[in-house]
Amino acid sequence: MKMKDILADRTGRMYNPYDEPYAMEVEAEFDIPVDFDGLNKKVWTETQDGSLMHFGREFISRGPFSLVRLAGSLSALFELTPFKENYLQSPRTSTHVHVNILNWTKDELLTVLTAYYILEPLLFTFCAKGRSSNLFCLPLHLAENGAKPVTEIIEGKYQNLIDRFDNYKYAALNVCNVAKIGTIEFRHFQGTKKADDIIKWLSIIDRVCNVRNLYPNAKAVWKAYTNNRLGFAKAILGKDLDLTREDLYELLDANYSIVFDIVFHTPKKQPPKAYTFATELELDNLEN
Repeated sequence: MKMKDILADRTGRMYNPYDEPYAMEVEAEFDIPVDFDGLNKKVWTETQDGSLMHFGREFISRGPFSLVRLAGSLSALFELTPFKENYLQSPRTSTHVHVNILNWTKDELLTVLTAYYILEPLLFTFCAKGRSSNLFCLPLHLAENGAKPVTEIIEGKYQNLIDRFDNYKYAALNVCNVAKIGTIEFRHFQGTKKADDIIKWLSIIDRVCNVRNLYPNAKAVWKAYTNNRLGFAKAILGKDLDLTREDLYELLDANYSIVFDIVFHTPKKQPPKAYTFATELELDNLEN
């Protein structure tokens, strides 16, 4: 028996109730051509990436996994010889995290998106310097019509997310993937071979996504935030929140007006179809 109106039903995507929540894409560049003979092919598929240089590779997890399994597989990946001996730190590389949302409801998704956009400027502080101005992971306030994909979800216009995918795919949080593959994609994080840094980032994403279990809807998130901005951030980020930052409140307020417009967005009503009076000639034709 179906217990809730899940997004798989609304978007037309296939949903497996046994699917885990997280998938990942890891980009890397190396100083020489390398082989990955020890790669766990049950977890990773290796491919070339045209956006990279220096013998670049992309490692894509084969499916969604639990946080624990993905973290362990990531650590094992970085223990391979090419990562230990031939890895190049490059500004071209990124780490993308996909969160499976097909078993979420629309309200749960909008709850998470509201919390995320409130925290987005703060979340960039966990990433390498310069990522918040990277053209391949644009934050909401820098993206033209950045909130448009969210209002499309509010209005149930999922096909528009696919039709306009190329317009919004480089947002820091790519929500167009909701309709395309059934995920939200966190594109913020830099390329790195430090497993602990990525695992910490995964943990932060997990806490942001858990907001759907803390608040019933987006307006409840907004109320908690406006009642106590610092308390709201601490409830989600916990000990990882740097309370000594001088710009903490500035970061928490940066997306205020945009998020307000998302939370209180009201779909435009379609105007009634105008009635057109028939001309005398048309009436004559009907009579004949």
